[in-house]
Amino acid sequence: MMVVFTVVVENCAAVSNDVVCHQFQAVQEPTITMSLKSDEVFAKIAKRLENIDPANRQVQQVYKFRITKDGKVVKNWVMDLKAVKLTESDGDAEATLIMDDEIMFAIGTGAMPAKDAMAQDKMEVEGQVELIFLLEPFIASLK
Repeated sequence: MMVVFTVVVENCAAVSNDVVCHQFQAVQEPTITMSLKSDEVFAKIAKRLENIDPANRQVQQVYKFRITKDGKVVKNWVMDLKAVKLTESDGDAEATLIMDDEIMFAIGTGAMPAKDAMAQDKMEVEGQVELIFLLEPFIASLK
């Protein structure tokens, strides 16, 4: 089901001694945020980042997570360990991890190591592949 909002805007202006009005109609589709199982993992990541001392951290890379559902990207997260922040965005990263929502949930809860997901072709990595091995201890600490 898709909900569509119609907004009518009336713009009036004085022309000579008359007032002329024009109506504009705009259709706006609302942004629908999908709730995913992996959202729980990203909430844990955000909480974990709150406890990191920016002056004393071992990993300082930027990672993007592209979460898919039925083969389509439904959410993008950027975890910037340089700035120590997590945002739901499609920003730049040094390594991009692409996986299904269920796989991200399994990795984030410790049910599946990231290296197993890669070996089973359940996770694709773009960019600097070696950076995911730096990330593994961080993800393991979320359990």
